[in-house]
Amino acid sequence: MKEWYTVSEVAHILNVTEETVNRWIEEYKIISDLDEEGVCTIEHEDLVLFLQANRIPVEILAHASSGTKRVLIVDDEPDVLDVLEEGIAREDGLHAEGVSTAFEAGVFLRRYRPHAVVLDISLTDIDGRRVCEIFKADDELSHVKIIGISGKISQYEEKDIHSHGFDAYLRKPFDMKILANTIKNILC
Repeated sequence: MKEWYTVSEVAHILNVTEETVNRWIEEYKIISDLDEEGVCTIEHEDLVLFLQANRIPVEILAHASSGTKRVLIVDDEPDVLDVLEEGIAREDGLHAEGVSTAFEAGVFLRRYRPHAVVLDISLTDIDGRRVCEIFKADDELSHVKIIGISGKISQYEEKDIHSHGFDAYLRKPFDMKILANTIKNILC
């Protein structure tokens, strides 16, 4: 276990920009110090307190040290959600969590800080294209890679999918290996 982290390391762990971490420091949300070389550092205990205060799972630190990439899955079909979570969980280097609504995704995205989101375009509470646009318009979330999935949109709509901010698209049904490879490729 590390005793302290740099701003860059915290940004990497939480999947945010260094500017975001510096803003948290300026707003006294994270306690920091300068080391003997003048580098801003954050002690492990202070980072854990920040995570707990913001209801961000502390296990993110374990994922970061192992190189595991966090994936949020958003699908309103419980069976599909279970299959996707289990399939991604079997892949080395990936950890998945799932939610069934866009509202839950927005809340969870800020807490879980995923590297990628697998987003059903045909959600019942809001169109997934709009969700992607909202996430990409948020400075703290815009760098998160989003893969759209659907079996319900037309081929014409598929051609327009990237204009909504999606980094990739897969038509349901698809092979889990293809999804895993797509996630890994967009995270390279």
